[in-house]
Amino acid sequence: MPLRVVFGLLFVITVWGSSFPVAKLALEEISPLGLATLRLTLASLLFVPVVWLSTRRGGTGLPRPGGRDFLFFNFLALLGVTTYFMVQYTAVSLTTASNAGLLIATAPLFVALLSAFFLGERLTVRKVTGIGMAMLGVAAVITRGTFHFSFGEKSLAGDLLMILNAFCWALFSILGKQVMRRYPPLIATFYITILGTLWFYPLAVPQGVLQSALRLSAAGWWAVAFLGAFCSVGGYYFWYWGLSQVEASRVAVFQYLQPLVSFVVSALLLGEKVNPATLGGGLLIIAGVITVTRAPAGTRHPATTTASRTSSRY
Repeated sequence: MPLRVVFGLLFVITVWGSSFPVAKLALEEISPLGLATLRLTLASLLFVPVVWLSTRRGGTGLPRPGGRDFLFFNFLALLGVTTYFMVQYTAVSLTTASNAGLLIATAPLFVALLSAFFLGERLTVRKVTGIGMAMLGVAAVITRGTFHFSFGEKSLAGDLLMILNAFCWALFSILGKQVMRRYPPLIATFYITILGTLWFYPLAVPQGVLQSALRLSAAGWWAVAFLGAFCSVGGYYFWYWGLSQVEASRVAVFQYLQPLVSFVVSALLLGEKVNPATLGGGLLIIAGVITVTRAPAGTRHPATTTASRTSSRY
């Protein structure tokens, strides 16, 4: 793999892994709805020149989605942007940033399950084994090794919301495959981001999110800028660029480093400590995800294999 691709993908995983502790920092000053609205507004504004330069360089115009595609883009935007980030930031406000960064890594497991349901991909013994390993790891993480579930705990609610967040992304990935075949990934991401951002405003404006934005400190605005510019725009640009340079399976390997980045940055930025149960459960989750994504497709429709090609959105 060319060195420039390695550095580009390491940049992506670093900013995506850092997104959870940075969001946790911002959530001390602003609500989950406010943070999501500001982040995606900034990302939408920055996507405009990026997409313009990309289409100009490629000598193609910006494709405009027609009736049915426009409706489907709106549905994907509500699922993969508006709902996704509302659930994610609510979860991060309730649990630790390191747990959030780890539990989102379960998204490929849900991709494998949904692929079996929607796309006819067979659940092989190896995939089922990997899913079982990862679920055991999830149980260890969210119960802090006790395997005793106390549903009144705020942190448990946050952990469960992060698992729901991973499911949302997996469902978005599966349903979005057909539109990604008709539109370049960068263009599809652009439209979905813009539409998803617009869907925030009917909720955000009545709750005074714009006024609360004016009260953000310099650190709060730094967090918003990092999430919007580096995680949403820079991260996706270099991720898709990496996919255009080397095989998807080789790019996907870098995702396994993301929880480690979340652990390290959460410790440095927030002073979070990782207990042995979380570390052991995390290793089980990563091992299970690797087992699932590296398993033979076992599909009746080879072209629809998705589990090893799906990135998590941060």
